[in-house]
Amino acid sequence: MIRKGFLLAIALLLAGCAGLRSPILPDSEPEERQVIQLINYAQRVATMTAEQQRRTMVVRHQHHVRTAGA
Repeated sequence: MIRKGFLLAIALLLAGCAGLRSPILPDSEPEERQVIQLINYAQRVATMTAEQQRRTMVVRHQHHVRTAGA
C-alpha cells in the first residue's frame, strides 16, 4: 500500500512539472529565446492528442507553404 502511494506521489509531482514554462527573459540572447521557445513548444505538443498534433502540423505546414511562396 505504501508503495502505491509513493508511486502516485511521484506521478503527481511529474505531472505538475509538465505544466511549468520557462520564462523568456527580455535581456536574454536571441538564440537563448529561440531555444526556450522551442522547448516550450515541445512541451505543449507532448501534451496534445495525436489528432491535435496532426491538425497543428497541417496548419503549420500550410502557413509555411504560403510564406515560402511569397
